[in-house]
Amino acid sequence: MTELADLPPDFVPVFNFRNRLSRSITLALELNPLEIALAPGDEVDVFIHKDDILLPMSMELSDECLQIHPHHSWGNWYAYKNGKDVSGEPYRVPI
Repeated sequence: MTELADLPPDFVPVFNFRNRLSRSITLALELNPLEIALAPGDEVDVFIHKDDILLPMSMELSDECLQIHPHHSWGNWYAYKNGKDVSGEPYRVPI
């Protein structure tokens, strides 16, 4: 898992995924309009605020897409692709 200096306190890792396929796929974070293209070798780390209700989660992998379905909410989260923040400010709830 990537260590990121700019990650706020009280955020915990939810999952880490590396695309080990020989083709690109899409990571779809459901309940948010966020899709992240993952080329072969790309890695994504997702963190969420410790107080958010997330678990249990379900994940579905198809030929083209990895879909993440949270249990109840997905508010205070950060997604990093290859160490760069790609989660987008509009979908974060102020702490």
